[in-house]
Amino acid sequence: MTLPDTLPDNITSWTFTADPFAYVAVSNFDTLWDASHVSPSGSITLDLPGVANDSCLVVITGQNKMPVIKKIYIGNINKPYINLTRSDLNDGEGNNNGVADFGETIHLDLTISNLGLADSDNLYARISSGSEWITIHADSVMIGTLAGRSAVKLDRDLSFTIADSIPDKTILTFDVVLKDDTEEKIYKIDIPAHAPELYIVNYIMDDSDAGNGDGIADLGEELNLVFRIRNTGSSNISGTFNIATADTIITILEPSVKSGILEYGETTSIPVSVKISENASSGATVNLNVILDCNPYLVSRNLSFRVGQIRESFETKSFKVFPWLNISKVPWTITGTDSYDGISAARSGEIGHNSSTVLSIKTYYPAADSLKFHYKVSSEQNYDLFIFKLNDNEIFKKSGEVNWEKKVVAVPRGYNKMEWIYKKDQSVSHGFDGAMIDLIDFAGPGTVRYVRRDLVAARLISPVPKDKPGKEIVSLKVVNQGPDTIRGFNLAFKINNDPPVKEYFRNVLIPFGDSVTVNFSTRADLSRYGIYNMKVYGFANADDYPLNDTLKTKIEHTKADEPLLVFPNPFTGELKVMLNSDVAGTVRFTLYSSDGRKVLVSEKPVSRGINEFTMNSRKLVPAVYYLNIDFPGVVKTIPVIKAME
Repeated sequence: MTLPDTLPDNITSWTFTADPFAYVAVSNFDTLWDASHVSPSGSITLDLPGVANDSCLVVITGQNKMPVIKKIYIGNINKPYINLTRSDLNDGEGNNNGVADFGETIHLDLTISNLGLADSDNLYARISSGSEWITIHADSVMIGTLAGRSAVKLDRDLSFTIADSIPDKTILTFDVVLKDDTEEKIYKIDIPAHAPELYIVNYIMDDSDAGNGDGIADLGEELNLVFRIRNTGSSNISGTFNIATADTIITILEPSVKSGILEYGETTSIPVSVKISENASSGATVNLNVILDCNPYLVSRNLSFRVGQIRESFETKSFKVFPWLNISKVPWTITGTDSYDGISAARSGEIGHNSSTVLSIKTYYPAADSLKFHYKVSSEQNYDLFIFKLNDNEIFKKSGEVNWEKKVVAVPRGYNKMEWIYKKDQSVSHGFDGAMIDLIDFAGPGTVRYVRRDLVAARLISPVPKDKPGKEIVSLKVVNQGPDTIRGFNLAFKINNDPPVKEYFRNVLIPFGDSVTVNFSTRADLSRYGIYNMKVYGFANADDYPLNDTLKTKIEHTKADEPLLVFPNPFTGELKVMLNSDVAGTVRFTLYSSDGRKVLVSEKPVSRGINEFTMNSRKLVPAVYYLNIDFPGVVKTIPVIKAME
């Protein structure tokens, strides 16, 4: 590397060569004029202020190298001084955006100056390159005489074509030779080439137009598979998108579609219409081969999806497609920063110390099956934990740095609750401090249902056990623990073997809201002596999880204020008599028909306190009867009614 002793007056652009990646600065006393790194090819251009009769200081530094420091004067040069002042790209025959794109023919326009006082004779320019990605069409031009203190622009005199398949950001290095009768100068020009870089990222299901809008490929449904194409390159392109499959349970309605402009730095959606067969089975896997043909750029990928609501990939960026329960104080989120499949995954909430965040779902399996999911963890080893629970039982836990792994969990037949938990201890954070899950298959060969509506009978307020129950208000708290809003519901209560009392309540229960207290308009009659087994329950509510909609209580009415009770009245199979006596003895029961005939006679021993007797009357025909009770101190006839069973 040789630096000149003098630069010509009024120079505004100085191009020279130095060691690649070195750092060069030019200054005038305490004023920095320009500074830059040398390109990989060894070329650097510095902007100067165009001063005269002055000087500047040039400093060149590099890693593990001694710095070069030189003072260069600026003044008149009495001989020719050829300088490459400027280079421009003219891609008017291409997309005319001023940069070198793949497949374009480019004119390299050069501005050449003679900054000396003398003329430059027989001056010509020539370009060359060792790059395999370009073809030079016009490599030289004869300029002739260039007068001192003048400049010339070579407009469309030098040209080259860039290969169609050039990788994005390839640096094209040109050697520019400027030669006249007195000297030869060699400059280097680095031109970054621009090309697309295409990726078939993922797809989502859109059945909002022709289907039911649930984002699931249902049996017999027509929908769009919306493929997402990302162009991470620096040049736009277009082509065709083709999709094929060997599976007979899907019909590709548009096997080939135009991609449209795939703009660089953007993700473009390409919808393809398909139809799922009505004969497909829920859970069946559909395999697809997709090809993006933007000649000469060809990208392909094999993808698959499952028919029905089986696979959750979070690509819709919503927890609403599946009925997730995400109600922690710091809930889980869907992130696009990392994923196992596609571009999205679920991430644990960003919690503090001594806290946890839970993502859960309730399911029903008609037969034993399996759950498969992928997870990633970054946490404090052994202390901040990612935990999976099935039906409140811990199945496994992980901590530390765990890259994407697959977990398979056996699931029993029946109702199942699944929980993904991230839990922190009292101190220290590590990594991204959380867990991610992605690509969940809720069933293997079988099927699964999900709990969306979950009416919970939370607590019975009334009746409660007490000394002397009477006609009591039936009151309870209900809550909605499903993700769907419940607009009205049915409840009933039943005492012993009595017919149930049913009622419809118009209350609206929002998901995971506060509990609501409801009261039956009919009271429970617990006023008579006896034991009352009471059940309060929901019915006909399309409840997906019926294991928590029933409350039971036992009320004992064992303190009798009256000396004699006959119940129930009317009766069907049995008639009961309760006698509260202060003395022991014998009681005689006589049952008369309405015309005075004796139909039943019985004597029973009586002890002090409460005595209960049962009279089997199943052989009696439905009618009005009269029961005579004869006991010392108590003689009473009570009309009773035998009802139809």
